[in-house]
Amino acid sequence: MMVLFIFFCFPEYYSPHSNYIEDFYTDILSSKKIKTYFKNFKVFSHSYSNERIKAQSGGFIFFPGETYSKINNVYYKEVRICKEGKKKILKDLELIFHINTAKLFPEKDKIADIIKNKFIQNSYLREELTVKNEIESCFKRVSYEIKVSNICDKIIFLRYLRKEREDLIGFLSNQFIEKSIKEDEYYILKKEIDNVFDFYSHMI
Repeated sequence: MMVLFIFFCFPEYYSPHSNYIEDFYTDILSSKKIKTYFKNFKVFSHSYSNERIKAQSGGFIFFPGETYSKINNVYYKEVRICKEGKKKILKDLELIFHINTAKLFPEKDKIADIIKNKFIQNSYLREELTVKNEIESCFKRVSYEIKVSNICDKIIFLRYLRKEREDLIGFLSNQFIEKSIKEDEYYILKKEIDNVFDFYSHMI
């Protein structure tokens, strides 16, 4: 039995070849006070770190926080494939999508064109590592997850929002304890969190 995870579109993509990733790593390593929010994962697409990832137009999901948090299942679907189905899948990929060994290893200049066009169409952002920016990133992620989740059960929806709010306020409180932010900024950001999640709660 083989398990295949099919990932759908993420809210944001980042280029592993841009200055953003180098600056982001530097900010994380050099910052003694500000910590990244553990749920703000980053998706880096089209990595050239090795031949297999390059051939698959692959990338990485980076978890910058000190604690691992499972990705919400709205981003992917889990498919279980029995080993007997491998030959048929390979045949179908060739017949329907023209995906084969030759397709997976095209000329390098062709790959570069595809990546260039993709980068133009998507937003590759560079953000300074601040508590406010981490909170804003969380808002974007939660907003995206709400849009694609199709949660119909109000109790489940409110439970999800309550957990997200508690985790984010916990992150904010730790930053205040660590003196990464001042008291007035803490209360401003906490009020913003409360207002945003109150708004989300009234969406259904």
